[in-house]
Amino acid sequence: MTNAVLTMTNVNKVFLQADLPPKHSLKNINLAIHPNDFIVVIGNNGAGKSTLLNTIAGNLRADSGQTKINHQDVTKQSISKRAQFIARVFQDPKSGTASELTVAQNLTLAHSTNYWSFHKFQNSTELVQFETLLASVDMGLEKFMNTQVKFLSGGQRQVVSLLMATLSQPELLLLDEHTAALDPKTSAKVMELTNQLITQQQLTSLMITHNMEDALKYGNRLIMVQDGQITHDVAGPAKQQLTQAELLTWFN
Repeated sequence: MTNAVLTMTNVNKVFLQADLPPKHSLKNINLAIHPNDFIVVIGNNGAGKSTLLNTIAGNLRADSGQTKINHQDVTKQSISKRAQFIARVFQDPKSGTASELTVAQNLTLAHSTNYWSFHKFQNSTELVQFETLLASVDMGLEKFMNTQVKFLSGGQRQVVSLLMATLSQPELLLLDEHTAALDPKTSAKVMELTNQLITQQQLTSLMITHNMEDALKYGNRLIMVQDGQITHDVAGPAKQQLTQAELLTWFN
């Protein structure tokens, strides 16, 4: 589609395995992600979900096919090149933040790539903006502005990662099972915040989850990846009408 934020055309990824046949993890993937899409991705373990996200992000290079972001061919571009378009939140809360930096410093780092802006952040109005942002989450994080991130709980740290990822207003937000390592109560709160940020900022996002309730509740579009292929892709009213029982039949 002409207005797609991202398109993948006939993308393949094969992993060579010692003493085993090659694993064809992505098989002729064709995918278009449109502005304001909030796509939830489900599938069995080893189905190719993470390989899909890693190929989009540039962590993995496709063996064939083409990937475009905003009509720009990024197929052979590195992670750093794609970072101007993409932000990502990982499953491990420790992966998205700098442990030794304070909450305010982490947010400043995400908000500006300018060296001097980072080192002079205490003299800027950013601190007030960050305090307001943290208070809006209603988890008391505004009290930890000057606390090193390593002292936060997993849920608090993941919220900081999510805020960092969305501060830059990315063209595409990738969420790689970002609530899987959290307890149920915290996971639910982080998912509510995720949906709120995506909706308010009109972000385009792709989220992997194993939680079927979240898969049905959130997003305007649902994709299933099985055996390296997109086997289901439903959106709008068709997604809204799905039941958990129907969703489970997709795994058979």
